[in-house]
Amino acid sequence: MFKYRDLKKSHDIRNITQIITPRGILDPFEVPKKKILIVGNGFDIRAGIQSSFEDFILYIVYGCALFNYKKKQEIKISDEEIKNFFSEKDCPFQLKAHEISTDEILDKCNIFASSMMGELVLGNLFPNFYQYIYFQPPEPVYFYNGDDYDESINEEKMLIRYIYGLEQGGSFIDNPEYNFLFLPKELRNKGIKSFEYLIHSELKSLQHKCKLKLWLDIESIIELIVTQTPDLKEKYGTSYQIPKDQASTDSLLLGLNSFEILLATYLRFAEEHLEKESSSSSFFKKITDDYSDSLSKRSNFLIQRVDISDATTIINYNYTNVAEKIFKQKNPNIDIRYINGSLHVKDEVRLDEIDTNIVVGYSNLEEIKVTKEQYPFEKKSRRILKNTEFIDIDSVINKELFDLTIIGHSCGIADSDILKPLLSSDYLKSAVILCHTVEDLFSIFNNLKKMLDKEQFNLLFSHPANKLNKNLFFSVEKKGGCTNN
Repeated sequence: MFKYRDLKKSHDIRNITQIITPRGILDPFEVPKKKILIVGNGFDIRAGIQSSFEDFILYIVYGCALFNYKKKQEIKISDEEIKNFFSEKDCPFQLKAHEISTDEILDKCNIFASSMMGELVLGNLFPNFYQYIYFQPPEPVYFYNGDDYDESINEEKMLIRYIYGLEQGGSFIDNPEYNFLFLPKELRNKGIKSFEYLIHSELKSLQHKCKLKLWLDIESIIELIVTQTPDLKEKYGTSYQIPKDQASTDSLLLGLNSFEILLATYLRFAEEHLEKESSSSSFFKKITDDYSDSLSKRSNFLIQRVDISDATTIINYNYTNVAEKIFKQKNPNIDIRYINGSLHVKDEVRLDEIDTNIVVGYSNLEEIKVTKEQYPFEKKSRRILKNTEFIDIDSVINKELFDLTIIGHSCGIADSDILKPLLSSDYLKSAVILCHTVEDLFSIFNNLKKMLDKEQFNLLFSHPANKLNKNLFFSVEKKGGCTNN
């Protein structure tokens, strides 16, 4: 995985401290045979799958739009017009994913959007759209025409029809309050084209303000709902107290279950439409080329290059089998663990009583007291409920010296049950985190600082010249290619 500088021939490192572990003294110059790789969503994105946080949220938004095109009286259009949405050459991928969606899937998009979790997620990303589309419209607005109230004019209905591209415009367009609804003339009254333009315009206008951008934010939103943590309240902008009675818990779980089912459905479509790499060797070579130079410099030339293709164990935080397909081209017997479930559960362990094996949740590291009804929101509990693959880190390490590489993962605190024991292990020689950008590096660094004890954190980043184990280094990608989870 790492090509180390030949330290035995080096004259600038003397008096190397012995590495003492529970199994005895290890050779400080030993290159580990065990190579553990953690992959997150950025790995899948790099491989060509459209599975970013934004991709999936847009899938839900388009699902809500189609639900309303079919169900809402003031928006309802014909099946033929809906079919025309998908026939366009430039139909968005996330909308195209709904071409085979059943009414049940569209219902689940609406259920999620109407849930407390949906309100926090979509209300952060699309505050204007959430107000005018996902909430129930207010009472009709009637206008006095001089003699009587004109009940035929409902500004709210006209506004919603305009957002959905079914109305040319109305008096409300001149109101500064609706500036966000500006549409170029050629895009007015164009159905999904109008809707798509307005959705992307709002996403773009809020991209530097919105604090909800990554998959780890979903875990934080769930934690906020359950624990009401003050700093999360401040970050995601909710001031109301979320009730903790059974009915509220059932409602929240309905939203979370809908989210997981929708995510599994979308990822299956995205996986089927994966832009395939020419070969696994070219995929691995690109990663080596993009990261080795930065890693060499940041490790003060201790590590000369990185090559993830020879990983012996993969802990896969993704739900797809993209990593499995790529690595098994090189090593058919590689050990791959799906920590949060998989889209491709073996029939012999598939559970009939659950809709999907994949897990979304949070980790209650601060042990904030919650009611027993709220236990199912925790990631560990959801893994048990979903019967995901159990990972015993001690058995993975197996008292062997190992190198650790992390790619495409944000190292969020919700995953500390795996990351913390690996990074604090006596058998860790070196760890490397491959980052898409310097901004990702800062974010991951801060996440690790929150996750690890002060002593563990300082040890990983002290890099003493006379001690060659427990070193953690970063590498920043030379060119664009993946984003972290």
